[in-house]
Amino acid sequence: MLSALIDEAWLLQAEAIGREMTRAVQNMAHRSDYFHKVEISASGELRLLSREGRNMREFDLSAGEKQIFTQALFAAVAKVSGRTFPLVIDTPVGRLDEEHRLNVLKHLADREGQVILISTNTEVVGPYLEAIRPKIAKAYRLESVTRGDIRVTFPVTGYFPGTGLDGAVGGSR
Repeated sequence: MLSALIDEAWLLQAEAIGREMTRAVQNMAHRSDYFHKVEISASGELRLLSREGRNMREFDLSAGEKQIFTQALFAAVAKVSGRTFPLVIDTPVGRLDEEHRLNVLKHLADREGQVILISTNTEVVGPYLEAIRPKIAKAYRLESVTRGDIRVTFPVTGYFPGTGLDGAVGGSR
């Protein structure tokens, strides 16, 4: 009986995660007509289905598409678990084209809980920075100096020069 209960609970959770992943992929991917649905089999296999039912993960997805799929999994697990926890993500949109970049940043900015984005000076600037600016609570950049044979890196309040983020920006997070 316990085994049957566990199997049933697994299927319910897998279906819920699949639904949430589908929502997240459709929010982030600009080709939502191409990526139709995420399914999770009883054995735990994740399938990214097209409208025709083909598993798109069997084809050569771009690095950006793989990144969106992974971020959708993180978002779905967080949503289904009902827990709020911080997310730290390094160069979240570096491999993405313009449309995906904007969608992913908006998705991350709308996520519940603290999100710490680590980016380069060219990654989250201009319209991408403007899209998430209201959600930014604090900004830092890492500075490095060499002292003899040792390189020291330390945080400095503020984002990159010219962005208008001086550190304590007072966003909603």
